[in-house]
Amino acid sequence: MSHTPPFLLPVRSTHTLIPGPTKLQACLTCSPCHLPPPDTSRHTMPIADIPRIPEERKQLPPGNFQTDLRFHRFRTHRREWKHVSASRQYSDAMHVGQLPYGFKVISWNLRFTDNFPDLRLESALEHLQKVLSTAAKGGKGDEEDEDEVDDDDDRYGPEGTTNMMKKTANTENELSEDVVDMAKKLDWAKDRTWGKAGRAPPPCVILLQEVHARAIKSLLGFRWVRKYFYVTPKDQEKFAHGTCFASVNLVSKQLRTGVSRVLEFNRASCQERSALMTEVLVGIRGPPGIATLRIVNVHLESNDDGLGMRRDQVGLVRKMVTDCRKGEVAPYGVIVAGAFNAGAAGDKPMILEHGLQDAWIGDDDDPKAHTWGYQGGPKVSEKPGRIDRITFVPSRGVAVLPPERIGVGLRRDWDIEKWVSDHYGIMSEVRMI
Repeated sequence: MSHTPPFLLPVRSTHTLIPGPTKLQACLTCSPCHLPPPDTSRHTMPIADIPRIPEERKQLPPGNFQTDLRFHRFRTHRREWKHVSASRQYSDAMHVGQLPYGFKVISWNLRFTDNFPDLRLESALEHLQKVLSTAAKGGKGDEEDEDEVDDDDDRYGPEGTTNMMKKTANTENELSEDVVDMAKKLDWAKDRTWGKAGRAPPPCVILLQEVHARAIKSLLGFRWVRKYFYVTPKDQEKFAHGTCFASVNLVSKQLRTGVSRVLEFNRASCQERSALMTEVLVGIRGPPGIATLRIVNVHLESNDDGLGMRRDQVGLVRKMVTDCRKGEVAPYGVIVAGAFNAGAAGDKPMILEHGLQDAWIGDDDDPKAHTWGYQGGPKVSEKPGRIDRITFVPSRGVAVLPPERIGVGLRRDWDIEKWVSDHYGIMSEVRMI
């Protein structure tokens, strides 16, 4: 039995719902989505049932589920990404000395439906590296780590295949046949590195949405990411709903990480949306000297018709960040950021009614506040707007500064007629006061 759910994203309009005990688990027309059925034993913490259940979702199991994730760091001597123990991170935070009193928080939706998601992600990461290197004023530059250079890395250097593909692409985003043939001959699944480690960024948390499975290897192969960041999730098997795209969190190594969970909106979403929560340990000036912040990377329902679901989704996120399991410490502060897709008139009250405060203090109708609608062109019925937001739960000890936009006008360097994303990124600063 198959049908086309009316609210799925355009690119997923040909997906088939698979009846039975599993969720919407595979795209039958998109090869990156071909995964075995998700392990339902991972889903051990139902939060709440949603009262408004669309007809298209009634065959799915009830509830919305949290799944535990692990952060990973690149181990140079092993040449691989290995998981990080949350308990060890807590212990390390007590003995490492003073943790930073603040950090940058960045959110950026990278639109998985566009062509070349891996190359577009590389352009976005290079831009983030430049932005954060500029923010690290007076920072000491770091030379490239020779231990992180592969023997075959010259294929991806100044004259490497990736750059040649960029140079030979014409204005219609088509690749010449000889370049395509060469790319097919290479083992693209093989671990590769690219870019330069460069200068260490300031303490920061990067929240990415709509990262395509094909782009994960580019993310994990960037020397800057390998040297300076913890990452979760690192493979498609941990993607929410088993889809070909997911939200990904990166935490710089000046900070420490705690638990991480992904919340899958099951009946609360017709577009396979989710929220990825990460605990970050920071320094405070009073005893005990460290505090836990919970930062949630949200990708909420799109369009004006999704307002009711967005309201439910934000409520579920609010519950997730306040629920603490045995042995967990109540958060000192909460930040919720990402693609709210909040363009309807009722979105602002929706955010306020769940106890969140928007870090933006200007007019939503100010074009300088808009984060979407100019790069790639909105539909006729949709207006540009500020659909990406950084919000927080007001707390005496945490200040979140108004965000600024990044990636404005950023085009693919191999095809100047195309954008890296239809969204601008947003960057704010969190200070412990």
